[in-house]
Amino acid sequence: MKLKLAITILSLYCIFMVGKGGESEFIILLTRGYRLSKTSNDNIIVTPWTYYEDTPIIPSKVVEIAWNDNFVIAKRQKMRLWNRFSGDKIQIPIPDSYDYWIFNFTEKQPLLLGPLNIEDFKNKQKKLGITLVLEKIENISKQPAPWDPQIKDNSR
Repeated sequence: MKLKLAITILSLYCIFMVGKGGESEFIILLTRGYRLSKTSNDNIIVTPWTYYEDTPIIPSKVVEIAWNDNFVIAKRQKMRLWNRFSGDKIQIPIPDSYDYWIFNFTEKQPLLLGPLNIEDFKNKQKKLGITLVLEKIENISKQPAPWDPQIKDNSR
């Protein structure tokens, strides 16, 4: 009986801890139909509401972002495969390894520049006249999931 109780308590604890991934899921509506969405601690991406394999996106893990009507700029922590077992597709962040991205909406089609190193990023910002300043994701107001495309646009 004590063993069953111990197993039950341990199982409930494990379920509770697995479910606690830190900050909950959210979306931030950007501009031109694009959004920043978080579905887990390491899956934070910039995409349009509907996208396909060849649609330009900023992949995980976006850690800083800024936007206006013409541009979205982002700092992304680089990711690598976890490789805990054969066929493992789980990606984990690489500590202190970042790249930078720019979505340019002044063209006919959205133009994605990236990944860029910090020097190239600053040069592109200057060339394009981008004065936006990156903000940490946790400092930006968010809208909780569910992922409803009818939510009012949060463009700045």
